[in-house]
Amino acid sequence: MNTSEDTVRIARESRYGRIASLYEWGAYWGSGGQIQESKKYHLNLVTEPSRILYPGVGWGKEVVLAAKAGHHPTVVELDSVMFEKSTSIFKAEGVLDKIECIQGNVLNHQRSGEYDVVVASYLLDVFSPNVMFQVYEHLVNQLKDGGMLTLSGYAPLNGSFLHRMVQTINHAYANLFCKLVVNNAVHGIYDYSQYYSKFRLTPVCERDFPHFATFGPRFHRFWAARKSGVNPGGELHQ
Repeated sequence: MNTSEDTVRIARESRYGRIASLYEWGAYWGSGGQIQESKKYHLNLVTEPSRILYPGVGWGKEVVLAAKAGHHPTVVELDSVMFEKSTSIFKAEGVLDKIECIQGNVLNHQRSGEYDVVVASYLLDVFSPNVMFQVYEHLVNQLKDGGMLTLSGYAPLNGSFLHRMVQTINHAYANLFCKLVVNNAVHGIYDYSQYYSKFRLTPVCERDFPHFATFGPRFHRFWAARKSGVNPGGELHQ
């Protein structure tokens, strides 16, 4: 099966609607709120009104914050139940008219070079390595030169032997659960920064989040990188 066929199969078998009502709460309690913190951290780096693409957005709480801050979000969500959930939240928050909402596969969203920022929060964790690479490349292509890609996901293994062991078990549990319930691919922990050179990206920011707010193991990471080797932020922020 080639990469394109694999992508189509995964898209057709998406089952996130099964856990739509529990998705945000499960992520919150399972990470001590740090998944949500990592998903909205990009807003600390985007100071000017910007066109922002949010693929696979889930409930989209961070999109609400972006719209209220004066940005121009576009949401692309494949799952119909998740799409309805997010748009209902946008409406309740009074920002639906400020957000472009598209139901469909992000790989079919072809607006090369149009976005100032692309935000992929735990999206790439859904895919097998080959498909992840394809989606990664597609997201970079949607950015303007000088635009910023931000990513959130499991942090690469770090720390002591005990920390790495607990981190591996935590990821394996989450990965297996998502495979059984929503048909995610089974894979190891990705380090998205290793692909920067392939896609002409220069690091801007990298931050790890403790598993329980101000304490606990650092299982979650936020990455930001700028296209075409432009890094107006200067030094890498930790």
